Amino acid sequence: MNTQVPQEIAIEKIKMLASFKEDICRWTNRDYRASDVELLRTKILQKVRHVRSIVVETNCLKLMPTKPPSITGGLLIRDYDPFTNVLETPCFGISFIPEIIKMIDEAIRVLKSPKYLAKLFVYLDNRDKTTKSYTQEG
Repeated sequence: MNTQVPQEIAIEKIKMLASFKEDICRWTNRDYRASDVELLRTKILQKVRHVRSIVVETNCLKLMPTKPPSITGGLLIRDYDPFTNVLETPCFGISFIPEIIKMIDEAIRVLKSPKYLAKLFVYLDNRDKTTKSYTQEG
């Protein structure tokens, strides 16, 4: 049984978000040695799904509309998930990393809030009660 308290869980999530943010900032600013590019890319790609799930859990995910420059024309893409191709400039040379950073900062604020910790406590308490009743029946 997981005996972590809500604060410990929130701290782990905050550390994950902060680490990912640091990595994507390094990527964006090209703050790495040429020999480290694959290592940094791998670190980012391995973390992106977990980071996205935390951002979704905290209701901080923002889907983005994108459109091509007016001179080229083309279709509008609605509800683009910026985590989809985090290291690429998927739409018309636009990077969504600044938007991802804003979402991460907002998620960290949520994770630090007493309201989030209270909801997490209730969730863990209910989960523990369900687990106890299940193991007593079996």
